[in-house]
Amino acid sequence: FVQRKVAPDDTDQRDRDIDEEDPPPAHRRRQTPAEDRPGGAANVALNVASLGAHCTLIGLVGVDDAAQTLRDLLGAAGAVCDFVTVDDWPTIVKLRVVSRNQQLLRTDFERPLGAHHQAQIRARIIDRLAERLGDATIVVLQDYDKGALTEPRELIELARKEPGKLSYASSGPGTPYHMAGELFKAMSGTDILHVPHKGSGEARNAVMGGH
Repeated sequence: FVQRKVAPDDTDQRDRDIDEEDPPPAHRRRQTPAEDRPGGAANVALNVASLGAHCTLIGLVGVDDAAQTLRDLLGAAGAVCDFVTVDDWPTIVKLRVVSRNQQLLRTDFERPLGAHHQAQIRARIIDRLAERLGDATIVVLQDYDKGALTEPRELIELARKEPGKLSYASSGPGTPYHMAGELFKAMSGTDILHVPHKGSGEARNAVMGGH
């Protein structure tokens, strides 16, 4: 989703107790344009791309300006957008009113996905992941309970069909990262190759380099 931040004029802000009969506090918006930022899973993709890693984001968007804003912001950062477009459904936008680095108000513009969308969306997301899985070394499933990730086990099953093709790095045998990876393999039944490194820095560089 898109996070849109606006800043009111600080000179109109008054710190006082508000009585229930008082009129609501008003803020005059500055001429500074609103700032758009990727949110949710798009923010995760932005962070991954900012580290220099190759990243492809699969997610749901509507047919609107907010979806194009996401494509532009992520594309400028080097992330690849492989969005599933949903007709008659708006891209989620969260509007934040911020003053003096403090959030005053947040308004969410979103609508639940209809039941008629669910089966079609699930199939399209699985198809997109299946197409991209061959080039992936890591798959991150990011769930915000918006309806895009209703059946995560189906996506894990795709990784099971490619035994040893996915891998994970650790800072060495017996480290917490190694143990966490082995625990995930046992719980998910996925055959993922463990690639130990000499320290977390070396492991991080290997992951960011797509090795």
